[in-house]
Amino acid sequence: MIKIAIDAVYEKGIKSLEEAVKKRLKKHPDLELLLVGDASLSELTKYGGVSTLQAEVINGEDTLRKIAKKLESSSTYITAKTVSLGKADVGLSFGNTKAVTYAVSKTLEPLVG
Repeated sequence: MIKIAIDAVYEKGIKSLEEAVKKRLKKHPDLELLLVGDASLSELTKYGGVSTLQAEVINGEDTLRKIAKKLESSSTYITAKTVSLGKADVGLSFGNTKAVTYAVSKTLEPLVG
């Protein structure tokens, strides 16, 4: 079983995310999805293989200083931290590039090579 942590702050809304989750789980029933975001995600746990973690949202307009202040409670950080702790095999985030880069630098070891 592959567990994927997803920073699920999704600007197209919960219904669009729900369709994507259903489609992915139907095609790949061996996946386990951990959705990280606001409280509305909890309604998606009705699908087997879906669990959620609540987190704060980092906006695209947030400065690096503002990101740093709320980083550890953000969906981006919690997604990366879940992978670094071995609670997920893969982490996905399609959000704020500054936040993703900063969160990964604070939670994961760099690749040597």
